[in-house]
Amino acid sequence: MIGSCSTGDSAPLQHAAPGASEGLPASLPEAILTASVVDSAYGRPAEGVEICLQRRITGEWQDEARARTDEGGLAGLLPARRLTRGVYKLEFDVGSYFAGIGKVAFHPSVIVVFQVTDPDQQHHIPVLITPYSHLTYQSTPPRWP
Repeated sequence: MIGSCSTGDSAPLQHAAPGASEGLPASLPEAILTASVVDSAYGRPAEGVEICLQRRITGEWQDEARARTDEGGLAGLLPARRLTRGVYKLEFDVGSYFAGIGKVAFHPSVIVVFQVTDPDQQHHIPVLITPYSHLTYQSTPPRWP
């Protein structure tokens, strides 16, 4: 469970609208903001990682979406019409992923804060994880044949 995402009495978070996008697997929702998680310790995509997306509005973090990585380690978070300029935060629940495979994560959450200056540009946030470390960088969206 991700600590900074709203739970309890708040309204449920919206997921990206389903629908295939050209060049993306059918399991990935049509999205202009995507993320991927690779378990580099075991050389495989990290399936089932919960991701929370928040946007900073007037100094406060507001929940935008929640997603879970698919069997390829991919998740679509926002369709194009919902991405706007601003500062966003992705929180990846890698602790639950590693617990599910019998490992303890030194970093139970990976938090990535980034800025969107062009809401029409596709944004892809890859995260490489091990039980003891993580790495992220700005990337172009994944392409499949």
